[in-house]
Amino acid sequence: MTVKQDQHQKGSWQSWMFSRMTMFFGLGVLAAGTYVADYLRNPQTNKAQQHHHTHNHKHDPGIEYPLIPHTTKARSPMQASVELVGDEPQKAGDEFALKVTLLSDKPVRDVKAKWILPKGVELVQGTTRDYINELGVDKEVVFSVQLKQLSSSNERIHFRATASHSGMRSSLTLQYNSIDQAEIDRKNRNLRELASEQMQKDLAVDALQKEKALKSFKPAE
Repeated sequence: MTVKQDQHQKGSWQSWMFSRMTMFFGLGVLAAGTYVADYLRNPQTNKAQQHHHTHNHKHDPGIEYPLIPHTTKARSPMQASVELVGDEPQKAGDEFALKVTLLSDKPVRDVKAKWILPKGVELVQGTTRDYINELGVDKEVVFSVQLKQLSSSNERIHFRATASHSGMRSSLTLQYNSIDQAEIDRKNRNLRELASEQMQKDLAVDALQKEKALKSFKPAE
């Protein structure tokens, strides 16, 4: 083979490689252009598909996981307070009376009330379960029981009420401590008073700092 024939053969091979590379490059550009055009036409759909692919990739591929809706617990329209009627128990054998006042800021129906007594307390008078067909916003209802302290230690008594409103069921629970409640209330009052005093001090300090800042401020001439 002559030098001229060898050069001609190399030139033909380079020309063939160049034509194939040009063809592959052209196909790549065409595919990229098609993807971009489709993305520009449907950006939201593509984002949703990308999110779906990423979500599945984090778990098992090929399995679609349903979305779990976020829910919040609805606030009960009912309000209640429990109070001691008469003397508090000091020791085993003492009797005492409790009263719960229940009202609602929305009309409720099918009101069920229940006293939950521990083993160290027994019912002397009244009932542990009550039922009211309907409770309006301008009304209140009172549940009273006479109890007897059986143990020498503090006992936790609970009152629970449930009702229906707007097709939903709501509830509330109160707790009363047979022996320690007076001390708990006293400590809570002290904490509230301390918090109020601290708030007043903080407000006074803030006002003083603002006053000093205003006095030290000199507007530019």
